[in-house]
Amino acid sequence: MAPSDMQRLDLKKGDRVRLTSEDGQVEVCIIPARTDELPAGLLFIAYGDLSSRLMGGDTHGSGMPTSKGIDVQLEVLK
Repeated sequence: MAPSDMQRLDLKKGDRVRLTSEDGQVEVCIIPARTDELPAGLLFIAYGDLSSRLMGGDTHGSGMPTSKGIDVQLEVLK
């Protein structure tokens, strides 16, 4: 998560949040981005089991579900 978003939301490294998309939800621990290249308002989550739970099943003919640009709601679980 962008450090500026963490500060705005009063989050610290390791705080738990729930991310909910149209297709599912996951609970994760937040860590600050290691670079300032991640713009405010965006989250990065590595491709894998957790990110897959937020994706829909539509592959748009590619065989891979859309994994970028997924809108999520963030709920702090402090």
